[in-house]
Parts: sequence; C-alpha cells; structure tokens
Amino acid sequence: MKLSKFIVITTINKPNKAIELYSKWKGWKLIIVGDRKTPKWEDENIIFLDIDQQHEKYRELSKLVGENTYKRKIFGYIYAIQHGAEMIFETDDDNFPYSWVNIYEKFGASDCWPRGYPLEMIGVDQFLVNGDPDVDAVYRMTNKQKPITFSQQNPILLNPGEHCPFNTQATLWQKEFFPLMFLPLGTTERTVDIVRSFIVLECLWRLGKTIAFHSPIMYQERNTHNLLKDFTQENPLYLHANEWCKELTNIKGDTMEEMFISGLEILKLDTHSYKLFISLL
Repeated sequence: MKLSKFIVITTINKPNKAIELYSKWKGWKLIIVGDRKTPKWEDENIIFLDIDQQHEKYRELSKLVGENTYKRKIFGYIYAIQHGAEMIFETDDDNFPYSWVNIYEKFGASDCWPRGYPLEMIGVDQFLVNGDPDVDAVYRMTNKQKPITFSQQNPILLNPGEHCPFNTQATLWQKEFFPLMFLPLGTTERTVDIVRSFIVLECLWRLGKTIAFHSPIMYQERNTHNLLKDFTQENPLYLHANEWCKELTNIKGDTMEEMFISGLEILKLDTHSYKLFISLL
C-alpha cells in the first residue's frame, strides 16, 4: 500500500518511547533524519536517513546545510514529498503523542468516527504541547518549571496581521503548502523554525489562507538543554522579531515560492538553498 502521510523527526539520540509510539501510528510512515552524531537505527517501521544517505541523495543542498544542525530535518520533508506525501506531520523526539482510540472502529464500523475525533484541517495546523511547551529561554530562566496544561477548545485561526510564531514541534502540513516548509539557512538553531513561521504567515495570508492553532495532542518531556546557550541563540528574536514581521508585510510574488523567496530576501537570508529545495520536490 502506497502511503501518503509521513511523520518527520530529526534526532541525535537512540530510539526512545516517543519514536516507538510514532512508528505505530496507523496509516502513517515515520521518517527519522539522522545527523553525524546519530547512532545507526534499524527498524522495519521506520525510514532512517543517515547522514551519508543525505549527502548522496541531496549532495549540493546537503553541503549547504552542513552537519550537526536541526536544519537537516529538511531532507525528511524532501524524502516524504518525493515519495508521494499528501500530508506531513513534523515533530521532535521528546514529544509524546497522547493515545486516541476510535471506539466506533472497535465496534466494527471502521469507516466512520465519532464527532470530536481529531481530524486534519486544510492548510497548516499547529498543535500545542502540554508539559513543557515551546517557550523561550527567558521564560524558562525566570519561572519555575511547572508542567503546563492547556485547555481543550475549538481551533483558533489567526486573522491577517495577527502575528503569533509557530514551531516544528507538532505541525501538520497539507500538500498544497509543502513549498513553505523550508527551514531557512543563515539562522540559529533556536530561531530557524520561528523565522520560517513569520515568512509562512505572510505567504498564507496573501493566498487567502491562515494557520489554525489546536489543543494539545501530545506532551513533552524535554531533552536536556543549556538555557544560557538557548538564550544566546534566541537573542535575534528578542531584538528583531517585531521589526522582521513589519518588514515582511512587503513580501511580493505571484506564487508561494516567489513570496517565500521574497521573504528570505527581505530578511537577508540565503535564497539559493531554497531554490535547490524546490527543485527537489
């Protein structure tokens, strides 16, 4: 059976419980993108792209991206798209999905589901994460780290001009918007997905679309971080996020690819790597 739904994760860690849970999602195929530090994985339920495969398959772009970087997640997107993806769910190896059960299926009705069962929405969907969500280093250093639990409510859609960053922790992308998934080069590890989100929002609004924020479907048990290092890498966001969003209102272009390139140019980021990315889709 040809799969059309993929989960993409990059990691330098050994297989863990979160990975095991994602590998068992019915109807989805898990892609693990390795880096130089990633141990070898062997699992029939997982597509493992090691660093050497990435260099071989995507030689020129792989050189530009470099090693030991979260941006290597790009190659998971490319692989999924090249293999017929209709939807891509991106997440991290320290996010654990909650268990959902289709009770109707258990009673023999496999082709329907109860009202309220989570369905993929058209466009780009950001799901919140309970436990230890994606807050910045300033918050982490100035607040006691108590587990956070978000409320359950209907999706909230951003109106044009209403900015809110979104990340790569639990984000569902529909096929139409795959060209917007690129993680910009020339950014730090702690800013790359946030910078992408600023560009993507402007592109979506010009296409008459937006992003929907959803209640959590997973929780995080965060990997070990150096908060001072995180703070240093996040510094450009503290200083320039508002300025960047204002500048990005000047995005131009007739297609989403042209608009994304325009956004990269406005933020003085590399466009050649994005054009390589597009050529591989």
